[in-house]
Amino acid sequence: MKKRFLFLSGMLALQTYYAHAQTQPSYSATEATTQTGNYHYKLFNGSGANTALRWTIGMIETESGSNKGSNFRISRIDDNGNWIASALAIDRSTGLVEMYGGFRANSTAAGQPALTGAGITGTGTGIANTSVLGFYESNAKTRQGMVGKYVNNSNDMFLVSEIGGIRLSPMGDGAVHISGNGVRNVMDFYQAEYGAPTAETRSIGTRLVLHSRVAAGSPATDYALGLQLGATVTGWFSVPSNTETHYWDFYGGTVPVVRLDGAGNITTKGTLTLNNTTSNLIKFAPGGVGAPTFNTRSLGTKIVLHDAVGSAPTNMDYAIGLERGATTYGWFAVPTNTTGHGWNFYGGTTLVANLDGVGNFSTSGNMVVGNTTAQVTMKVNGEISTRKVKVTTTGWPDFVFTDDYKLPSLQEISRYIKENHRLPGVPAAAEVEKSGLDVGEMQKTMMEKIEQLTLHLIRLDEENRQLKEELEKLKASK
Repeated sequence: MKKRFLFLSGMLALQTYYAHAQTQPSYSATEATTQTGNYHYKLFNGSGANTALRWTIGMIETESGSNKGSNFRISRIDDNGNWIASALAIDRSTGLVEMYGGFRANSTAAGQPALTGAGITGTGTGIANTSVLGFYESNAKTRQGMVGKYVNNSNDMFLVSEIGGIRLSPMGDGAVHISGNGVRNVMDFYQAEYGAPTAETRSIGTRLVLHSRVAAGSPATDYALGLQLGATVTGWFSVPSNTETHYWDFYGGTVPVVRLDGAGNITTKGTLTLNNTTSNLIKFAPGGVGAPTFNTRSLGTKIVLHDAVGSAPTNMDYAIGLERGATTYGWFAVPTNTTGHGWNFYGGTTLVANLDGVGNFSTSGNMVVGNTTAQVTMKVNGEISTRKVKVTTTGWPDFVFTDDYKLPSLQEISRYIKENHRLPGVPAAAEVEKSGLDVGEMQKTMMEKIEQLTLHLIRLDEENRQLKEELEKLKASK
């Protein structure tokens, strides 16, 4: 089983561990003997009957030299005189104390043990003015870590791991609380030689790297992640220099999605969203004489606000455009800040489209409506002039020519027309006036009627040929 040691450096040394699985020692028939490997004293409750036996005290394990063996043991006995388990054992060679049921000191109330007035005092080996609680391996020689006053002439308390790492595992509210002394709440990451100390999480490939300070004249190797109140700094992030080659990366999982570099440029692979409120704005600060500019990090592209565009009217207010180098490739603008003007869309300095203040849209080129994944609806209150209209639909009525299709008779169609004043399956005039006409559906309906009519004509043709043949036979028989 796992062993755990507790060491107090200084006046008191207390070592506790959980050792191998317990086995019931043998009993001696005679009390107070020197019989090797057996118990030497038994404590009874009342009579000397075995059922009244409650505790045994004695030595266990045969001596094997080097002060090993003849170790001290106290065991617990149940109400029937049967061995329960060992309660306390002391190793003769090392002096290690095994407490199998736990340890409680100065219990002030049930379930509330306390060590009243207990303390740890000592100098520690080779370290002046220190007092630590050490944790050792089972050999009582190899120290794994310590808690206490570790540094000479320092009032700080230390939690030190000398072999592995340090893990904090809160079991209550799940939080690790750091309380200050009324002066400051500080978590310091000390600089380690020439590089930054690192605090690595157990998530593969992630880490938090913090350097010592950020201040005027500090070395270029310094980094910072902090909030500071006082003087002139109230919150900051830092990279070694204000250049694009040093930056903060923000990750989604293991994928970098946003970058903020030392020159103030922000790059994102997703969508930048501002909530729809009056207080969420993008402001372009004036850039002296001329237009303020907002540069993205996409190579050679920018968003430009102008007060005039190329050969456009001189009374134009502002334009938003896409520009590469010194040549503007496209932008749109409002000629003047009045309700009588709309948006002009330019290619270079050529006006290619206009959306005026009353909602009319005109363009000198082609207009494409729609996409590859969704249908597009266009409502026009007027005439459309076109050379070709293509309607894509499903359910084309080829089923009329299948063998199992039941063709309505002309008598059935005649009755329906007399009752409804229209062909079966054709919408009524009132419905068309109210909801309009679906061109695709109407084309399918018309095709179905044409195919039905074709079948009726074929049947009539067959009947006519049959009547003609019968008439010819009658003529020939006379």
